[in-house]
Amino acid sequence: MSKKICFLGFSTLVLIIAFLIVSLTFAQDEWDYCTISAYGTFLEEPGEYGFTFITADPPTGSEIPNTIYVVRYSSGENYTNTLSSGDRVQVSILDAVVDIMDFTETSEPDHFIITFEGEARYVRLNQVDIPEFPPILIVPLFMTATLLALIYRRKRKV
Repeated sequence: MSKKICFLGFSTLVLIIAFLIVSLTFAQDEWDYCTISAYGTFLEEPGEYGFTFITADPPTGSEIPNTIYVVRYSSGENYTNTLSSGDRVQVSILDAVVDIMDFTETSEPDHFIITFEGEARYVRLNQVDIPEFPPILIVPLFMTATLLALIYRRKRKV
């Protein structure tokens, strides 16, 4: 029995060290290149570090593709999304590094042609990212869960 407890304690210690060394990220972030070409209305006016908008169907005869393209050079990840009417898009600009950011007014009130090209911290489409969990929170939760499992197992055997 004491060998099992020692093994469990040692395993927990190894996991704690691993959690402290490796950060856990559950959200896509910091795209090296992002291109947005869309038509829509703003929920949040463009600011220094980002903007939020809802896409709309482009006027007939216009060549606005309503697309988002992102790439991360280090891993080779790239995604292209075609936006539908009513999609909610949030963009956070990475340290204000922008090649092109243009919001052209159209004949329809409160509608814009949105053009963005540059680095982005994140791009959200109809969802909220799961934030990064700092290891300082995960380790105590894991230790508590392990301790509760041990107590439960011990009471069950008695």
